[in-house]
Amino acid sequence: MNRSIGWFALFLAAGCGQQDIEAERAAPPRFELMGQAEILAASPGVTDEPEVIDSHKLDPAKASGDDGSDALMVTADGRLFRERAPALRRRSDVPIDANPGGFAPGAAERAGARAQNPGDPEGADALRANGGEQNIAPTAFWLQGVDLPDQRFPFTSTTYPARAAVAFTGTGSCSGVFVGPRHVLTAAHCIYTIGAGWSLPSNVVPAQQGSGTAPPYGTISVTNGIVPNGYVNATTTEDKVKFDYAMIVTADSSFSVGWFGFSGSYEDTLIDGRGYPVPQAPCYNAPVSGSGGWDAPWGRCDGYQYWQPSNMSQYEEFWGYSWLDGQPGQSGMPWYRSNIVYLVHKGADVATHRTIAKRLTSSSASTICDWIGDFPSAYFDHDCY
Repeated sequence: MNRSIGWFALFLAAGCGQQDIEAERAAPPRFELMGQAEILAASPGVTDEPEVIDSHKLDPAKASGDDGSDALMVTADGRLFRERAPALRRRSDVPIDANPGGFAPGAAERAGARAQNPGDPEGADALRANGGEQNIAPTAFWLQGVDLPDQRFPFTSTTYPARAAVAFTGTGSCSGVFVGPRHVLTAAHCIYTIGAGWSLPSNVVPAQQGSGTAPPYGTISVTNGIVPNGYVNATTTEDKVKFDYAMIVTADSSFSVGWFGFSGSYEDTLIDGRGYPVPQAPCYNAPVSGSGGWDAPWGRCDGYQYWQPSNMSQYEEFWGYSWLDGQPGQSGMPWYRSNIVYLVHKGADVATHRTIAKRLTSSSASTICDWIGDFPSAYFDHDCY
């Protein structure tokens, strides 16, 4: 999502100046203090623009090379660090760590949902133009990443795996998923805007159940955000996709909602998505009746979590396309299978009405593992530390 919420202010510490020793000690040893960064805040009531890509103009040949990267890190109070030690490359495939008894959609549920959404783009333009079976009223702004008919389903369970998926608070809207006890995987553009700066959320909310409902697990405070330097310095659209992954670190706690695994190797067809459209967006299967001009039967997404089983459409080395539906707020959500993340949602492909995501590779997955190892939990073990 492109954010137009201010300009980035960075003040480098002078070489002869006195560094903040306590701040330096608070950072992992692989990071060194650079100075201070302004943490931008979203203006109240402003809806983030969706990330939109034209696949016809995206050239995979321009994105060759390693997508692992050194990183920049910001703390909640604005201290800026850079990674000074080389990547450790701890692991590239991390197993799932699920809470026992958690609900996962079974084969029958997946088959029933997928039968309604085979991922065939034929007729999508006609549905958009004429409304089709869903009596489309929402504007094209909201439909850029929706391959009609809309087959996202509100997921009202608060058990695992729903509670591992989080919504942002405090900086507009994005989604993410826990991949460690205090480690949320999301999109880089959700916490850093090229040319503008950092927009770290103040909290994340697991298993959010509507905009007016108390969070079932409360809000979890954010302490750090990490973004690949390759994204910060990206000048081409290809690099803006290739490096569009990031990590949010939360406060350590003796309670965990559980987490997903992640892997840099996946070439299967089936894929699931799980995220949070912004509350005012229209969702066909919304539990809240429409308002703001939407015609029935569309309703407001209203801050609920939406799950969808779908199909991959195309793989490139550093990104992939699917028939998953996506709207503002769903950036950063996991594209996953059996609770293992393989891609991170970026936005809409306007050329084909598909959605596009950053594809994890062995290199970027290992970088994520390094970041998890930099911020271990005192209460939970993880294969990355």
